[in-house]
Amino acid sequence: MLSREYYLDDKESKYKDAYLKYMISIAELLGANHSHAVSEMNAVLDFEIKLANVSIKMGNYVDPQHNGILFRLCLMGIGKEPVTQ
Repeated sequence: MLSREYYLDDKESKYKDAYLKYMISIAELLGANHSHAVSEMNAVLDFEIKLANVSIKMGNYVDPQHNGILFRLCLMGIGKEPVTQ
């Protein structure tokens, strides 16, 4: 999904439901039986929700001093200026 906010809405959100159905259908197309696909894709979605809970909000990536560049990569421990990409 597009951002962490989609994962962190209530468990019954229409986006998560649609995403879960999509993942299940892809798993079935690849040969999984329905009950196994449902079980495994629910586990995948739960894991993605856990990742969203520890990720940074998209707005926190913006650096206004560098014209809104999304990511500033720092060379850690070397003492050089940050690198922007």
